[in-house]
Amino acid sequence: EGERSVNRIKELENEYTENERIKNESMVALDDVNRQINEIRIKHADFLDQINGLERTIKESRHALDDRTKTASEVNTKLSDISIEVGVLKQRYMDRYEADLASMWTSYKDVEMNEEEVKEEVSVLNKKLADMGHVNLLAIEEYDKLGERHQFLTVQRDDLIKSMEDLKTAIRKIDETSRTRFKATFEMVNEKFKKFFPILFGGGTAELVMTNPDNLLETGVDIFAQLPGKKTQNINLFSGGEKALTAISLVFSIFAIKPSPFCILDEVDAPLDDANITRFNEAVRALIDRSQFIVITHNKKTMAMLDVLYGITMEDPGISRVVSVRLGDFDPADKISFKKALKNAKEEVQQGQEELTLDA
Repeated sequence: EGERSVNRIKELENEYTENERIKNESMVALDDVNRQINEIRIKHADFLDQINGLERTIKESRHALDDRTKTASEVNTKLSDISIEVGVLKQRYMDRYEADLASMWTSYKDVEMNEEEVKEEVSVLNKKLADMGHVNLLAIEEYDKLGERHQFLTVQRDDLIKSMEDLKTAIRKIDETSRTRFKATFEMVNEKFKKFFPILFGGGTAELVMTNPDNLLETGVDIFAQLPGKKTQNINLFSGGEKALTAISLVFSIFAIKPSPFCILDEVDAPLDDANITRFNEAVRALIDRSQFIVITHNKKTMAMLDVLYGITMEDPGISRVVSVRLGDFDPADKISFKKALKNAKEEVQQGQEELTLDA
């Protein structure tokens, strides 16, 4: 027994020695890995510096390109101005001397001339032309035509000025009417909103606030509300359900003032809890005498409240069928019975689908 203990101790010492060796090798490997990580970090920092340098170079190149583009645009503009000026000079030369300036330049560009003598001769000829004067035999006829044209354009100008004034007057009237109607509608909607909000939330207060009341044509509208048991805050700080119920309150406030024939509510009750669902349904019921509501929902309480229920069923795979049920003539007891029957039918359909799945 003692010999076995000694052997066991030796084995444990060997294992300890081996573990120490492995530990030391692991520490060496870890140091090597840390060294590599530090080298990689240094390279990464160098790469970032290079990238930043390249980005600065690109930015400077873009600025240089913009400057050159601007310079090129200015040069093109100057060339265009020069081209126009050359065209004007050519036309003046043609009108005055009845000759093409480019042809004359081609003919005389290689001829040797004394500049002073040419200038003197040109001056003399210009004086003779001025002394001769210019007689236009059609001047009276042209004057009459220009007079008629001037009168026609004057009438057109006066009509345009009058039309512009009329348009400005109409725009001022439209702006004034828009301001008046917007302010009146805003106040009415705000009053209805203050009434609908506590009804749907079971308490609390809310109001609509203009972001720029001094400019009614460009102002926005913010909603500030105080939920039951909470402080007043902007709607952006509400939860999803609270935002949905606040939006419903605003929509119903607008419908209470100017209802439309139809109102489609698509899954607006999805984020609401049971208590809010009940108040939501009561609010919809209060407005059905003014508008027809089409509600897309999966909530059982909302479906039980509706007058007509439409559903999509798939009796056979890939074949959908519309099923409609009129509930408007049912009393509450009948609706509850129908609700139970609908639940039983749903369970039977689910059970049949499970059996088909097991058979498959």
